Amino acid sequence: GGAKVMSVDVPSGWDVDEGDIHDTKFMPDILISLTTPKLSSKLFEGDRHFIGGRFLPPYLAEKYGVNVSIPTCSTLGLL
Repeated sequence: GGAKVMSVDVPSGWDVDEGDIHDTKFMPDILISLTTPKLSSKLFEGDRHFIGGRFLPPYLAEKYGVNVSIPTCSTLGLL
């Protein structure tokens, strides 16, 4: 595969709550949400979604099905 496109926190051009309200059609391959996923992340359809920054308590991770593993170049698909 080719190069992967990553977005940190909210994909470029997206509204933090409502997503791609300007119809840019931009969809990164990987999204790294800082601290917690934003409402717009519900619209993310890329390959991988990671949580970065502060740790998410295990009970919340389990409740919302969030993978709290630490991303590496391999898990990000960069190797």
